[in-house]
Amino acid sequence: MINKILLKLREEMGISQEMAAKSLNVSRSALGYYERGERQPDASFIIKAADFFGVTADYLLGRSDYRSVENQAIANKFELPLSDKAISFLKSVSPELQPTLDLLLSDPNFENFLLEVMTYIYSLKHGESSESVDIISYKLNQEINKAGSSYTPSEITKIISRLLPRLQQAKVIEALERLINSMVEHDKRD
Repeated sequence: MINKILLKLREEMGISQEMAAKSLNVSRSALGYYERGERQPDASFIIKAADFFGVTADYLLGRSDYRSVENQAIANKFELPLSDKAISFLKSVSPELQPTLDLLLSDPNFENFLLEVMTYIYSLKHGESSESVDIISYKLNQEINKAGSSYTPSEITKIISRLLPRLQQAKVIEALERLINSMVEHDKRD
């Protein structure tokens, strides 16, 4: 585990293996062994690497998903199921954007918007295997059979699987419009 994390952190910094090895006071070949998982680093290297990359030793060892003790404490204290990246983003939002972010996150329509986005992403990822496609196809097939059409169930499923992401996209746009209108109304009241 540590090998993948070391490699990822070094690549994120955009530095060569040689430069990182020099900064960590180890040979390039030793760092290469660690990054490939061919050898395990000792405790002193882990501490140096954690300091160098600005992460905790627990993160480096794969024992925590949080790069900093502060982010882990925030997640634990407020029982936030947010990733390290999400917490870092929230902390880094510029002061000018903080009121807008607060308004967005506290708006009652925001949860519905997120659910619509999640459903849209699901429909894009799962296409024909989506439960929604199956339900709509079944109902549509019943209506088409009543009307005497010659579409086969598989043709109907293909049509629905192409339409569903577009229908879901429209629902996302509607949810976004409701959210924006609600935020504008809230802003007018203040």
